[in-house]
Amino acid sequence: MKELGWLLCRVSSDQQALGKSLDAQQRVGLQDANNKGIPIDRTWQISESASKEDRRKFTEMCELAKKRKDVQHLFFEKVDRLSRTLWNVDEVKELVFKYNKHIHFFVAGYILHKDASPETWLRFGIDLAVATHFSLNLSRETIKGLEATARAGEFPGRPPCGYRTD
Repeated sequence: MKELGWLLCRVSSDQQALGKSLDAQQRVGLQDANNKGIPIDRTWQISESASKEDRRKFTEMCELAKKRKDVQHLFFEKVDRLSRTLWNVDEVKELVFKYNKHIHFFVAGYILHKDASPETWLRFGIDLAVATHFSLNLSRETIKGLEATARAGEFPGRPPCGYRTD
């Protein structure tokens, strides 16, 4: 059986999807897979936050990958394109240990698989902890900014329909 790969390119919002990030992730990911001799069977371009629990497209990709034994390699630009929080680590472990998938982080330059070294798993853990901190800290700072705006008497966030901010 020929081993295939899937490439997942993700941005956090539809607004970000209008930029060049998805195309850049795809270009570099396809190049990495090609250098490794792994044909990419499907590319997923997703616009959804990785810090939310409701990740429909990501969940769909994982469920289909579990059913496809020929898809052995999942390519992500870096850990925060896979997950922004520690909450998804069970999904990663299931893909690797139960379904024998290889998860490539092509910018970070390492691959998770069931026989990966403890140092590789440590690196993944550190990268995931950093992504989790970044996501939680961004949320906290955003809330602080919105509260400060409201205390100053301004409307926090986007104004209602028919209103403008100065």
